[in-house]
Amino acid sequence: MNKLLRLLLRFLVVPFGIMVGMGVTMAIVALGYFDVMRAVPRIVATAEPFAFVHAASNVFVVLSALIMFIWALAIIPILCAEVFAIRSLLYHVMNVGICGWLAGQMLQPFGRSPADPNAGLYTVAAGFCGGLVYWIIGGWSAGYWKPIDRGRFTPAPDPRDAVPRPIPLELPTRVRPHRRGARIIQAEILPPDAPVPSDLRPLPGPLPGNGR
Repeated sequence: MNKLLRLLLRFLVVPFGIMVGMGVTMAIVALGYFDVMRAVPRIVATAEPFAFVHAASNVFVVLSALIMFIWALAIIPILCAEVFAIRSLLYHVMNVGICGWLAGQMLQPFGRSPADPNAGLYTVAAGFCGGLVYWIIGGWSAGYWKPIDRGRFTPAPDPRDAVPRPIPLELPTRVRPHRRGARIIQAEILPPDAPVPSDLRPLPGPLPGNGR
């Protein structure tokens, strides 16, 4: 039942993480490559409202195509991470970053545009940031079949729960007389005032091989 609940939860977490990662990727490309923060005031001041709407719609279409292509490439490694429970931060960041570089090289105007030779760096940086956001949301817990707390959040042992080790005590040894010598027949801890059984007597000397 727990695995089933985790599986159902992954169907919510993974798409949500991808959507948020796509938003972050789009924002970084828009701020970096298109320089929206400085371009919008100039367009508003010099162009007509219809021209501004037309330019904004074109930028949005290009951005949407780019971002969707980046995450379409990244979805296969994400599914592999879910199957094999790959929860590495580096894996998810490099996954989306490499997909961003590939998308920037394959789509216009990023790959072969003469306007900015470093335009591909914006897609790589956007991919890194999108992969980081996805890992924060869903990548760190990838793999529904693997418990989240395995190898992670392990509580430290409580010193109060430790069982004290018994202090080694030297057992009083008592022997029974025998015609060929003495042999040990009983070894137990006796209180100081405990009576000694009549058929036992203390060992008169050190045991053979005891070294004392």
